[in-house]
Amino acid sequence: MSYDVTLAAEGTASIDLGNYTSNCRDMFELALGRPILKLDGVPAAGAARILRKAVDRMHAYASVYAALDPASGWGDSVSAREWLERMAGLCEENPDRTMRVNA
Repeated sequence: MSYDVTLAAEGTASIDLGNYTSNCRDMFELALGRPILKLDGVPAAGAARILRKAVDRMHAYASVYAALDPASGWGDSVSAREWLERMAGLCEENPDRTMRVNA
């Protein structure tokens, strides 16, 4: 299973933010301070701030997040952080949209 994330706006096509394996859910929850699914429906401007803080935490405590890398090899802290960083940038570029997160 994976998390599929888009930025939605009424009357226009959604922007695909990609997907990432749910095997890293504990890592995302620790970094975000909430389950990633709780970002569903959050305005992109607010989501950008949450995501930037999460990226900062993952940089500052890289070894903590590396210890959460799934044993299965599906996902890792470096690529998870890069995905959050990419999403933060797209949210900043599209602050009037709404984040949609599906599992």
